[in-house]
Amino acid sequence: MSENKKTILLLVGISISLLVVIGVFLLVNSKFLNKKPTPTPKPSPISKTTPKPSIKPQTPGVFEVSETDNCELNFRVEEEANPNLHCTAKTAWRDDPRNTPGEYYLEEKIGEEDNVKVGEIFVYVIDYENTGNTTVTGATLQDVLPEQLEYVDGDSNCTEESGTVTCAIDQLAAGDKGQVMFRVRVKSGTEGQTIDNQAKFTPDEGTESQCGVKLIVESLSTPTPTPTPTPTPTPTPITSTSTPTPTPTPVVETSSSPVPSALPQAGIMELTTNNISLGAILVGIGLIGLLLLP
Repeated sequence: MSENKKTILLLVGISISLLVVIGVFLLVNSKFLNKKPTPTPKPSPISKTTPKPSIKPQTPGVFEVSETDNCELNFRVEEEANPNLHCTAKTAWRDDPRNTPGEYYLEEKIGEEDNVKVGEIFVYVIDYENTGNTTVTGATLQDVLPEQLEYVDGDSNCTEESGTVTCAIDQLAAGDKGQVMFRVRVKSGTEGQTIDNQAKFTPDEGTESQCGVKLIVESLSTPTPTPTPTPTPTPTPITSTSTPTPTPTPVVETSSSPVPSALPQAGIMELTTNNISLGAILVGIGLIGLLLLP
């Protein structure tokens, strides 16, 4: 078969294959295109309820009330204003070298019924709080110092006259707290006495409130005299009048045979010579015996 025929047959085969593919595609699409869509169901209409007729009372003179009328009740209860400035605590603190009028350092607290000394300066701290439900617009703190104390200095809003300390408190909102501080000195001649100091708050509105603390002035201690020691008597020597006992003379025991202090030198030399001669004799005998041997 020639090359031209082969080429023609190849092209014919390709064309037939394309036709088959196109035909199948058209058949499939025509099936889906002719399919009818499913209708969407329409929502059912909401039926309206017919309002019931209002019931009219038969008794004349009674007002009519329909079901469509609304009845609304509003209640409003207002709390009564009650400002209340309350003194919560009064405490005493040892004076600090850094303290100046109106500025106080609180380091060491003096407990209830603890001791203070004559001439000692300490700080009073008075804590207060508005426990009411409205603002306290004005109040006054008054502290009448007992006879054992004298005023030294205090906060800028405090003054003192004739032993009475007065501090002004302008405004204090509900729930707020505050403090008042001033210094006092213990007078002389009050040793052993009890200092009972009370502070009182008087607000423009509300009831009074007070608080205090008790302290004790330390007593002067009387020095205990030191007892004088009793001198120890010197013992007197006792003189003996008895005749002294004579010291006995030691008895020297004599022996009939005196013990020689050393061996005689001649005996030692003689013993030594005898030993040397005996040795020489034995050596000579031995030599002679050797010579006599055949």
